[in-house]
Amino acid sequence: MVIGMDVGTTFTAMLATVGGSTDMRRTALAHVLYNLFAGTMAFFTLDLYLGLLDAWADGGSLGNASFALVGFHTAFNVIGVIIVLPFTVGFANMIRRMVREHGAPLERGLDVALYREPGAASIAGLSAAQQLTNAIFEVLQGQLDPRRRHKDWSRRLEEIERGITATETFVENIPHEAANGAVRARESSAIHILDHLRRMHHRCTQFERVDALSSDRRLSRLTAVLASSIDKYLAHEEGARPDHYFDRVRNFMRVQRRQYRQSTVLEATRKQMGEVGLLMRLDAVRWLQRVSYHAWRISYHFQEAEELSGVAVDAAPETDEDD
Repeated sequence: MVIGMDVGTTFTAMLATVGGSTDMRRTALAHVLYNLFAGTMAFFTLDLYLGLLDAWADGGSLGNASFALVGFHTAFNVIGVIIVLPFTVGFANMIRRMVREHGAPLERGLDVALYREPGAASIAGLSAAQQLTNAIFEVLQGQLDPRRRHKDWSRRLEEIERGITATETFVENIPHEAANGAVRARESSAIHILDHLRRMHHRCTQFERVDALSSDRRLSRLTAVLASSIDKYLAHEEGARPDHYFDRVRNFMRVQRRQYRQSTVLEATRKQMGEVGLLMRLDAVRWLQRVSYHAWRISYHFQEAEELSGVAVDAAPETDEDD
């Protein structure tokens, strides 16, 4: 009876996830398979358990029978957990293969079934934005590397653009009726992040400006500074605050842009540089400054979303640094 109850209730949970998200269906399937395993193990060890129980106490009284029932239920669940625990990763991978996600990799997790729980939907939106951020920073990492700069990034950038569009649509359609302040704050952070991701995506498509980063030594040094901060972000160091070091980088780039502009224009007036060379170098240093600014805003809004689960933080104002 106990084994049947333990296994049977898992199927009602499975039915409850019909039409649910991929993660919901995976969780339900894992629950069913684990309980089937534990139930099968318990069935074949029932005689052993009863023998041990008879040796330990008289099973004839009602109290001992009740104790035996509860003890049996507890024992086979605890032993089942102990047996399965070392194989958790393999078990999880098996469940992922059995219940596959649909759609492009950068759009997975954007399941409209989550709209029934706005809190989960807002977290899914931020998670998708994080995947897009990692993807676009990997493209930047390649573009800032002189050895990989001329690789064709068009296909990857198209995938990222579709992912941004899909995530924007998902986040904008999260129901507001049942949303609390934390949900709306996460949604606001996600919208800010996606806006800066779209702008950064546009910068990544400016291939002529990227090519001009090797125009002179000073541009190459500035490129190395930004590349170092991108590498640090993608390393996912524990306890790191990307918003802090990107803030320092964007302030550094803003100062360097003005100085570089003055020195480069002066060089052009001395007829040491053609007009085309001047404009390309000015565009390149502006590109570095704008990319560092968007990286700072993206990392800031991620940090803000994380901290909003506890105490509110003062938002750093959005500024336009095109001038």
